[in-house]
Amino acid sequence: MREGFRRGDILLVTLVVAAALILWVLPRLASGRGAQVVVSVDGTELMRLPLTGETAIERDIDTGYGQNTLIIHDGVCQVTEADCPDRLCVRQGSISRRGESIVCLPHRLIVTIEGDAGEAPVESISE
Repeated sequence: MREGFRRGDILLVTLVVAAALILWVLPRLASGRGAQVVVSVDGTELMRLPLTGETAIERDIDTGYGQNTLIIHDGVCQVTEADCPDRLCVRQGSISRRGESIVCLPHRLIVTIEGDAGEAPVESISE
């Protein structure tokens, strides 16, 4: 019996690698289509902005309790500036998946991702 790869072996490996790449790339390409960033203060929706787009979006949000700066770019959203004392909303980092939120309690601001933006975070289930 001859050692090494045969033409059929190389074809099979190539097909398996190509299928794996397709299955890995397609969900990432579809992720974020139709996703929106919802900004609300005191439970009242102020605005909806697209999560994806060709240009970055920057909004200064005056909540009546303080000022926050929201930036959306490359499929992620983050609060970059805030005049609240603890600035936890800034340190929270960026969000990009459905169900994730950034909260600024002193300013009563909630920024949430809605729509088709990847998998929702896993929640615990108890019986």
